[in-house]
Amino acid sequence: MSYIFQKILRLSFSGVFFILIFCLCNKEKVKKEYKPTNAHEAYIYSLEKANLKNTILYKKYTRAAKDALTQALIIHVPYSEYFLIEDDNPDAIGYRFSLEKGQKLKVKTDVITDDSLQIFIDIFRIKDTGNTEWYKVASANKDSLYLEFVARRKAEYILRIQPELLCEVQCKVEIEKESSLLFPVIGKNRNDIQSFFGDPRDGGRRIHHGVDIFAKRNTDVITSADGYITRTGSGRIGGKYVWTYYPSLGINCYYAHLETIAVKGGLKIKAGTKIGTVGNTGNAKYTPPHLHFGIYQSGIGPIDPYYFIATENETPEQITASMDYLGKSGRTNTENVKFKINDFVIELPLNSGLNIYAVNENTFRAELPDGRKGFINICEVDFNSKPIDYYTNNRITKLYYKPDCNAFVIKELQSGEELAILSFFKDFCLVRLKTGNQGWLKTRQLNPS
Repeated sequence: MSYIFQKILRLSFSGVFFILIFCLCNKEKVKKEYKPTNAHEAYIYSLEKANLKNTILYKKYTRAAKDALTQALIIHVPYSEYFLIEDDNPDAIGYRFSLEKGQKLKVKTDVITDDSLQIFIDIFRIKDTGNTEWYKVASANKDSLYLEFVARRKAEYILRIQPELLCEVQCKVEIEKESSLLFPVIGKNRNDIQSFFGDPRDGGRRIHHGVDIFAKRNTDVITSADGYITRTGSGRIGGKYVWTYYPSLGINCYYAHLETIAVKGGLKIKAGTKIGTVGNTGNAKYTPPHLHFGIYQSGIGPIDPYYFIATENETPEQITASMDYLGKSGRTNTENVKFKINDFVIELPLNSGLNIYAVNENTFRAELPDGRKGFINICEVDFNSKPIDYYTNNRITKLYYKPDCNAFVIKELQSGEELAILSFFKDFCLVRLKTGNQGWLKTRQLNPS
């Protein structure tokens, strides 16, 4: 056997051996099992594991979760309301609002009906102007009804609340925002900030990288969160200064122009620890005493500290309306009633039908028969306990589940049946039969009694 032939043979065997090893290794690869990252995802996954993915109930539930994002109601924080989700209608509630970088959002829910059921609370940041992409930024722990979140950027956010399936939920939600850091000067507040981030300095050659909080000389300066004293010292510009690091937010804070320093570098500190007093050392010697407070973030540099310390906590207005309205059908009690659907307003005629599913301090959140949801003033809604009038249908006609000729037919009404008229929507009316059943039929098929 020639040397060249032996070489080729050895190479061939080596190639076959490599291919066999490669194939065996591929067979040993096991696909990693999906692991949910929060309670809502875990619940969805449990439904899929129970082979419910192709059921109507599962599809309605996941659709409602997405609709709560795409159709989230625009609110202004602080905000509170009572809301209802019925057990036969898988639903989710979405609230859309703006936050500045450094503001802390607080969400508290209180279940009125049954506190043993699961409620999933998630916060999303809107990634695009069309509200079609979202990034989940926070989720409440399993079985928790409270959630805090600090905005890492100025953006619009959506809070979604969704209970588990097949549960009727009456719930109160309170949404508040506040500063994520303690105000660093004792006895002072945002009204004492007289110089702001971005203000020109040195004739416009540089800009101000913080805020100046004016106070009497020797007023106590405190740490704004739990963390560490990383450095203290004195310089030509900042005078006597202290640097801190707050790991919960991943930020470094700079306290400058101090009169005195009360701490040393390397110290572990709690929020509210005295670190010095207000002065005007450094290049502030010709200005009244004040604290220069700055925030710096790794990879970003100086950031505006205003909303970190100057967002005053405001509590929502007290809800005076009764929860008994939740789930009730009502109608407008005057002409041209304004119905606010996020950024636009429509006008509803007298006796327009609607369903109440939430109530806040002076408005109902209601759903029109065509599915549109919005705000309406409480004083402009009457309820259907007393009919508008009584009519008799003059032919055999269909009673629909919704004001739509393609909707499910509840029954066929016989000519001559007496009907109580409860409300109207477009060219349909909601009627109640003597049996107590309700449904929609075309208004042209009615004759006065």
